[in-house]
Amino acid sequence: VSDGEVIRRQLAETDGPAEIARRLAAAAGEYDAAQNALYEFVADLYSAAERYSEAEEFYRRSLEGPAPQLFNYVGLAISLYQQDKATEAIELVEELIDSGRGAPPLVRMLVAMLSRDERYDEARRLVNMLIADTPTDVDNRLALAGIYIHEEYFDNAEEQLNIARRLAEGDEEMLRRVRYYLGIVYDEQGRDSLAVSMWQANLSSAPDDPDSNNALAYHYATRGTKLEEAIELVNKALEQEPNNAAYIDTLGWIYYKMGRYDEALEQLSLAADKLEDAEILDHLADALMAVSDRQGAYETWRRALDARPRPSRRGKIEEKLEKHFPEHSGAAGVVQEGDANGGP
Repeated sequence: VSDGEVIRRQLAETDGPAEIARRLAAAAGEYDAAQNALYEFVADLYSAAERYSEAEEFYRRSLEGPAPQLFNYVGLAISLYQQDKATEAIELVEELIDSGRGAPPLVRMLVAMLSRDERYDEARRLVNMLIADTPTDVDNRLALAGIYIHEEYFDNAEEQLNIARRLAEGDEEMLRRVRYYLGIVYDEQGRDSLAVSMWQANLSSAPDDPDSNNALAYHYATRGTKLEEAIELVNKALEQEPNNAAYIDTLGWIYYKMGRYDEALEQLSLAADKLEDAEILDHLADALMAVSDRQGAYETWRRALDARPRPSRRGKIEEKLEKHFPEHSGAAGVVQEGDANGGP
């Protein structure tokens, strides 16, 4: 029986990528000739299942062969980053670039990692080098706009996105990406009608676009408007990517805005389990306060501050801690259970 037939048989026996990975890993020793390829496949499956520690193990195994592949190094870097091993991930990608394998997509991945690690000067330096080499590359403009969005320099981000929009003229798929980020920027600037128009334009050409469905749903949720429509929108996104923590967070936040706190807590807890993100944790803490879990809310807001929130989000979280827990302002501590003040 060929290795390919074995893999197809395993795929037919179960739907879960983690279970497929477990079965293949157990069988790897029987197929020495294809062992590295099999390890790579196992690693990809674990990554798809968001089991990043197992993915790391098998990416490392796949790289032990005589001809390690660049995409396995990339997979290893991503699995490290997803486990909050940002320094190790960044060092690995830097080593790959220094060794002469610094293709623009790899450099842009490093730029994104540096940006999320708040190393903005390094990130800008790298992406500006890419722009100097290929000034008409839309992806490079999007990468620079992404840095500015992280820094909350929204006017600078808008400038780069407008350049990208002109460069992408005639390429509808690329234009959708640009419009999506323009919507984010307009939303942050308080230019609601422009933000909505960007996402609606995307959905006119691609009704199932998950990012735009989610962005529009989240916009309505934050404003407390069109909440029933928002649920329909985010559910369309979740049909495409049911494990996406950002989409799950949006659904939970809509429930919160509806006053359906138990359902909100269920979804927001699930999102926080999948991704240690400051915005998700902030929402979860709001929901915990709404159900009078003061201890849980306090601890979750402290976690949110540790998750490197953007400046405006950090300010909001600190204000909530000061409002609800003035006795612990600026320091971690034990909170006594009591009546919640509720809401953000």
